[in-house]
Amino acid sequence: MTRRAWGMLSTVALLSWQCDCFYQAAFASGVARLNQPQCRAGRTACRVRERGPRPRSQRQTRGDHTPAKVITSRIKGAASASEVLDLMQAERGNPELNLISVSAAWSRLVRLQHSITPDVANDSSLMMLMQRTRTLLEEAPPEARAVANMCWAATRLQGCLSSQLTSLQQSLDQAVRVSANQMNAQEVANMIWTLEKRYAEGSDSDSEASLGLLLLLAGRLPSVISAMNAQAVSNVIWTSAKLAATDPDANVFSGLLPLLAGRVPYVISDMNAQGVANAVWAIAKLSATGTDAEALLGTLPVLAGRVPAVTKQMNTQHVANVMWATGQLSQRHASRATDIREVLPIIVDQAVAVIRQATPQALANSCWGLALSLYSDTGFLQAVATRVVDEADGWHSRGAELTLPSLLCAFARLKAAGYEDMLDGACTRLAPMLTQINDWGLCTLSWSHHELDLNDNFLPFRQRLEEEVLSRGFSKHDVERSCLGPETWRTR
Repeated sequence: MTRRAWGMLSTVALLSWQCDCFYQAAFASGVARLNQPQCRAGRTACRVRERGPRPRSQRQTRGDHTPAKVITSRIKGAASASEVLDLMQAERGNPELNLISVSAAWSRLVRLQHSITPDVANDSSLMMLMQRTRTLLEEAPPEARAVANMCWAATRLQGCLSSQLTSLQQSLDQAVRVSANQMNAQEVANMIWTLEKRYAEGSDSDSEASLGLLLLLAGRLPSVISAMNAQAVSNVIWTSAKLAATDPDANVFSGLLPLLAGRVPYVISDMNAQGVANAVWAIAKLSATGTDAEALLGTLPVLAGRVPAVTKQMNTQHVANVMWATGQLSQRHASRATDIREVLPIIVDQAVAVIRQATPQALANSCWGLALSLYSDTGFLQAVATRVVDEADGWHSRGAELTLPSLLCAFARLKAAGYEDMLDGACTRLAPMLTQINDWGLCTLSWSHHELDLNDNFLPFRQRLEEEVLSRGFSKHDVERSCLGPETWRTR
């Protein structure tokens, strides 16, 4: 951490006391609201009465478009990246080409990035778009929504336009500093997601700049939290966990977690499958990094109560995240994980339903979560074993090295012996690469085979494992401790 970053983090401490003083009241109030009947029509009518009718000059009528709106509409209808740039080139001298239209062009390029060829990336029209963007950002106080949209687009386009966008980043950063205090709840949440991605993937200087902007937005968060919807709340909690996982000292939102927790009951009825899965995963991740997540742990009953309504919409990543998180929480906060453990059966049923789409890593995380939860489901384990038998031989080396030891260790912890075909598939895939497997993977393979190969059907492979373990200087104790998982084992 740089001196500047430490200075930033000290500011976060000043924010945290503001959250603590009213967290309990906010959370209790939010829970109470869950049991109150709601009337959307009534709320709408109240808002109409409060604000009154709009003046005629502010009403929109069909066909009443300004030139700027026409430009933006044409941009949104473009079918390729080159068409977007052609439109911008044609309007380059138009004074109506404002920041909203320019931000729409960048957003459209994100949607059409599959059509950004090397020729398009080096087209003079793209250089013109960047120059016009810089000019508009610097001419007047920029509109907050446009700034947030362009920062999001710049992050999403790094894969195909990283070198071209470098010259634009400084102008965007300055625009964020100028407009941050005007950003609404959704814009703040979007910017926080964008900057976390940039912090995790950028250079040292880029990461430091991102951290400074994240701190600025952390200061804005208390002012907009009451307007944050379910997606925004879940995203900020998830971002906090990602920052903590990258560097616990960089989590500028740690002092604001009680504030975010207090908002959860207000938005839980609108939280979708991804939001629930991300929030549960984030709580487990934050507690694993040593962050004080006590306030968020208090939201687990509310999140668990939402699971039955969204389970059928969960994809393989969602169920893997919840299963992994349940295991972590069961280990560290058993009494607080009761509610989320109670919905584990329906999560596992959904995992079986979508298992053909699961990545090897998702399979490993799911199994590890069940092992830590001491929850064994024959149908799920058989489905995983079938995937290994059918596909492990085609997994690339790195994927096999990271996935198969975790899978076998989870099966062994659950005492799920009898899956001989899976053991055979794992042995066949790993045999050529034993000398390259990481230390924990090697030790846990040795332990797992001892627990699962009850009939000595794979004795030659087990002997090879034991020889490799000895050649690396590991003891029997090291092998036995490997069942605790890689993080715990490496702290021996």
